[in-house]
Amino acid sequence: MADKPLQSLNFPGRNYTYVNTPLSTAPMFDNTVAYSVGDYVFYNRKLYKFISAHSIGDWNSSQVEEVTVGNEIKEIENELN
Repeated sequence: MADKPLQSLNFPGRNYTYVNTPLSTAPMFDNTVAYSVGDYVFYNRKLYKFISAHSIGDWNSSQVEEVTVGNEIKEIENELN
């Protein structure tokens, strides 16, 4: 039996659920799409996560943070503490 990739992981008592978003599922940024907080997109060959809602329109770097493995792990650790 083949291993299945982790889809989500719930931390009971911590009010936190980790949801695995494979990089291959993150779309390229599209200025005709509205994005929600937590949505991931590729822009200029980098992966970003929206930290505020983005209405339809041009790229706004103040609404996103570049995502790296390190900062995602740090975010999870902060949620667990």
